[in-house]
Amino acid sequence: MKKTILLCLFSWFTSCMDAQFHTSIDIVSSIDYAEFKGANIIPQDLNFSIFPIHITSKVNYRIGGNFNFRCYDKLLIKTGVRYVQIGFKQNLEGYILYGNNGNSTSPNDPYVIELICNSFDQKFIEVPLMARYEFGDGKFSLFIEFGISPHIRLSSTNIRRTKNGDEAIDDFVLNGDGRILTALVIGVGGNYNLSQNYQLFMQPTFRVYSASTNEFEIENRVRSMGLEFGIRRGISFSE
Repeated sequence: MKKTILLCLFSWFTSCMDAQFHTSIDIVSSIDYAEFKGANIIPQDLNFSIFPIHITSKVNYRIGGNFNFRCYDKLLIKTGVRYVQIGFKQNLEGYILYGNNGNSTSPNDPYVIELICNSFDQKFIEVPLMARYEFGDGKFSLFIEFGISPHIRLSSTNIRRTKNGDEAIDDFVLNGDGRILTALVIGVGGNYNLSQNYQLFMQPTFRVYSASTNEFEIENRVRSMGLEFGIRRGISFSE
């Protein structure tokens, strides 16, 4: 019995070793739509009790590369590096900033500023750690991916757009103060073989980011849906 188990383990290990000749690299990009639920990106100089949250997603993107390693038959491990933007827009039309004494709402007050929107943007480096299982061996094949995707925050900016012009205001922090934001990721897609070495792929993806609680004890959460597409090049270490 022990010999059988050892033989099976040895066979699996050698198949993984052979899989180094079945690796590939990707160039990938994605268009994403993100949803924010929470209250930690309300401007500090606006009254929370009278200021509703109307937050919509902007067109977000990610671009970078992947490294794929076929460890066993249809199972692959994927990692890589992507540059990511996650952004939102808060509609402020119809609202004003009060005058310099904090109370004036006179339209003749030169300190009354009519607002348009707040534009929130964060930039990240994403390092996906994913498993992919492929179905089929033909020219076209389907696959499913799942895993985690740590995001390392590079910057956070907030631009307030008014009828008097744009201004940068205090940085905001999405989902807490940590520098690393982690997402759970799942995707389903398809591969199309162009040749022996090249392959096109496309997949819808869904991400749920780690939540945090803000100063109002309201949970902040970000979810995103996107469409990833790219080209894959098979490589062999025997070349």
